[in-house]
Amino acid sequence: DVVIASGQVVVGSAAVAPRSDEYDDGKKGGVQGGRKKMDHKQKKAKRKELSKQLYDAAIIKHPIKPRSLAELQQMNRDEIIKTGMTFPSMAHVKLAESEVNERDAKAVSSGAGKKSKDSGARFNCNDASRYVSSCGMRQNESGCEYRLVANVRTKAENVHITEFKWHSCEGELQSRPKHASTAYTVKHLGAVVKPLAEQTGTLTAKSVKNAIWPAYMKLQPAQSFVERVMKEAKLQLRSTAEEQIRHLPVLAEECIRAGHKVKVYVRSGAEMRDIHVAKKKMDHDIQQLTAALSERVAFDEQTARQEADQAIPLEGRFAYGWSYAPSTTLATIDKFHPVDVNDASHMQCPESGTSFTTTCLDAAHRSVVMAVTILHDTEREDTWNVHNAFIHEAYGKERIDSLERRRICDLDEGVVHSLRGHLLGGGHYFANYCDRVKNVASAVGSLGRSQYTQAVYAHTQYEINQVKSKMHANVSEFVDKIPDKNQYMAASGKMWGMVKQEPAPEEAGAATMQHLYGALRSQLQRDQKAFNDQRIEAHSEAHSVDQVPEPVRARFKDHLLKSAHNMEIYYPDQSNKRRAVVSNIMGGEGEFNTDLDTHFCECGVFDVDGVPCSHLIHHASGLGLPLSSLLHPFDRTEGWRAQYPVEIEFVVPSIMSVNQSDKMDKGLMLPTDVRNPK
Repeated sequence: DVVIASGQVVVGSAAVAPRSDEYDDGKKGGVQGGRKKMDHKQKKAKRKELSKQLYDAAIIKHPIKPRSLAELQQMNRDEIIKTGMTFPSMAHVKLAESEVNERDAKAVSSGAGKKSKDSGARFNCNDASRYVSSCGMRQNESGCEYRLVANVRTKAENVHITEFKWHSCEGELQSRPKHASTAYTVKHLGAVVKPLAEQTGTLTAKSVKNAIWPAYMKLQPAQSFVERVMKEAKLQLRSTAEEQIRHLPVLAEECIRAGHKVKVYVRSGAEMRDIHVAKKKMDHDIQQLTAALSERVAFDEQTARQEADQAIPLEGRFAYGWSYAPSTTLATIDKFHPVDVNDASHMQCPESGTSFTTTCLDAAHRSVVMAVTILHDTEREDTWNVHNAFIHEAYGKERIDSLERRRICDLDEGVVHSLRGHLLGGGHYFANYCDRVKNVASAVGSLGRSQYTQAVYAHTQYEINQVKSKMHANVSEFVDKIPDKNQYMAASGKMWGMVKQEPAPEEAGAATMQHLYGALRSQLQRDQKAFNDQRIEAHSEAHSVDQVPEPVRARFKDHLLKSAHNMEIYYPDQSNKRRAVVSNIMGGEGEFNTDLDTHFCECGVFDVDGVPCSHLIHHASGLGLPLSSLLHPFDRTEGWRAQYPVEIEFVVPSIMSVNQSDKMDKGLMLPTDVRNPK
């Protein structure tokens, strides 16, 4: 027998004094007075630490994101949560509880509340290793039996549901203008909205509301709650950036292993400090321009340097950009027209930067990514040179700088400086804006056709202007009415209808809400989807007739209709009917020399728009030739399918393989004060 009396533990007849470091002073009385304080605290601390470790390990494989109501409706309650069930972390227990209550329009509360003997309510005692919740329907007078108790188990290293009782009350969630009206927290629904922000690059109250209701919430959310969810989604994007940036080199390595070309750009702490000081000086100089002469002060470089030293660690390494070229385009680049479109856009993420994109167009005139560079820097000559150098490295300088290749780009300051050598060499054709031109050569009439044709085949803009200056007055007057951007496109020659297309908003803004890691992963996912979707379309028999893809046929349908009416043809040389003179007897356009071997027509439509004109179509049909014979091989069905071969796959590294890699660069950081001064 053990008897506790007068501060002594009596076992049989022997009395042993208690150790002061093992037992309390016995003021609480009873058995509790003999409990070991050290062991209890250690066990509690161990459970707390284990709870955090479980969350860190589980979040990689099982992100905290609710399932849709449609999925939950197909499950029994016991399949979602029940007594005896185990979960990888306490956060997953709370998520499952929210899911089952949202499905049935119920609410719970994990607050301590008030103890009431009449209502039978009990305290909810929560800490890092224990979670207790009760009914949150505010109908305690009915004595709702809802109860959830979950505990962290140190030996099994999981979270165990020790008690779960469902609601006995009949209360249901009600729509309230200033309340959540949901069992979910803003963090739960923020995880639903976060992928939307990563994919589209934009967040609006309308898009957030459409994302969470009615797919995840039973009741329509209040506007204030939608704004809280939107704010939470933005916080989640930013909070994960610091962790994700350390995985950027791993993602790049996995991409290279999958056949892509990826390059990550890193600055040292010393470089970031110099940039910080230079930007401070630029801001100071701008402010001084508006100040009175007597009030202007010199730039305090020492203070700026001290600020940089405090904010930026010298030993730090800062990722400030990446370049990427997809494996599929690297393998099929020779299957596309030798024309690429270059563009730059300003990012709107917290660290402002610039996105440089080079694309080509497939037979269906859909953009195909050749290379993308994202730099947390301003658009200028140096940054354009970074992107161009990567393109040369990925595809080969000889191929990209070939005299047969055309490049389309805005003629802004950064591009002109970067590509000055190409312009001076006359080996490339450039077009700013690149709006498609209609049959300009036909419209100017026979009087100016030969001169305009010379302009179409001119090598440089200087030669184009020289030709235009010698045109007949009537022709010159007509040409002057055409915007310069259209004339430039018409005078670019062999562009095959390639244009600079404005991207869809969801594509253009995809990187604006993200940091470097998320932007690269989103780019990979978009390119994978585009390749797979366009491959299905290209290889479908329903999208091609007589070796002419339907998207290509749609581009010259007007010429096809025109060729069947009021057209005349004669052959100057009866021994060679592949050359002819075609005219429209009703249109008053005059006569046009055509050559089926070179796809040449004086109207210039094929060289500008890349599709056969009505004159070539009438000439070919008169000889019984198929329409496909008038198309460039890249634009025929076989060429279209060669651009998306079935034997290659677009591979995106899995999130798990990247997150579980032991090659994470723990020293890599997000850039601070990232933009270089111009």
